[in-house]
Amino acid sequence: YAFFSVGILDFFHAFSNYCHNLFVWYHSSGALLGALFFFISIFVYRADKSHNDQLGWIRKFSIFSGVFMILLFDVGGTKMRVAICRDGQTTGEPQIIPTPAAYADGMAALRTLADGCAAGGRITAVSGALAGSFDRERTALLNGENISDWVGKPVRHELERMFGVPVYLENDAGAACLGEAIYGAGRGHEIVAYLTISTGIGGSRVVNGRIDAAAMGFEPGNQIIDAGRSLFPDWGVHRLMDVSGKALEKFFQ
Repeated sequence: YAFFSVGILDFFHAFSNYCHNLFVWYHSSGALLGALFFFISIFVYRADKSHNDQLGWIRKFSIFSGVFMILLFDVGGTKMRVAICRDGQTTGEPQIIPTPAAYADGMAALRTLADGCAAGGRITAVSGALAGSFDRERTALLNGENISDWVGKPVRHELERMFGVPVYLENDAGAACLGEAIYGAGRGHEIVAYLTISTGIGGSRVVNGRIDAAAMGFEPGNQIIDAGRSLFPDWGVHRLMDVSGKALEKFFQ
């Protein structure tokens, strides 16, 4: 608004006095262009916010300004993956390492991998998925038995401090479900359910292109399937999580 007001005043000052001072015209034109950019940005921002598309807003703003690079990462129970998105549609080759057990080591590794993927470019946003349930503000994990040292740590705030850009976090199964609903096997369907069986067992549901509301995530791995432990007395299966990759590895060792 300040740019707009100064531009209008300078413009009419120059016009009313038939002033040919190039500096005044340059100043007013620059201010008006700045105001135009500001109002276009607000319009795009409101349009995206109305669709709850925060990364869409960053993509449009970044492309408009000529800069776009989102850091993507996934912290699973076994592996950590990091990649870069430069067009809002595709990713570069991911860098994959074993997930560090210690939170501090994991954050340090994430920074190193991010720098390598960015190759000197400027990251404009960070979007990541972790194997656990988040608090309501998506700032820290409330649980995550396969990455237990990450639980309760200020993940989002530390990433914001580390990269100086907006950070968006989600449960890993929720992010995968959203990807399938928008770009994959669930595309065009109103309701999409997703179940992953890997190091742990997770799942999510997307309704009308959005991850469905859940108090503490869906976490189907915690579903009790044998309350009395009578169906599989020798195996000790109690929860669905007891047939996950990690549980099977432990059982057959």
